[in-house]
Amino acid sequence: MMLLASGALSAPLLSSAAGAALAYVDPATTTSLFAILAPILAMLGIFLGFLVWPFRKALGALFHKKKGGEEATEAGPEAESKPEDE
Repeated sequence: MMLLASGALSAPLLSSAAGAALAYVDPATTTSLFAILAPILAMLGIFLGFLVWPFRKALGALFHKKKGGEEATEAGPEAESKPEDE
């Protein structure tokens, strides 16, 4: 019983006295990490682009102002710029 109590009391003291872990990450490791993550991030960006595209299109149509104010037609500004022959 005494051994269990002394172990329970000494565990927090020993764990708090631990020093900093020394580790070395060489350049080849970071290069391979970026080589793995770059295509994954690119695919994620493309997927999110396709996912957001309909919402951008809808918001663009909702807030888009036609050139020329209310007089603009469906044919666009090219139809309005042609002079009429009389």
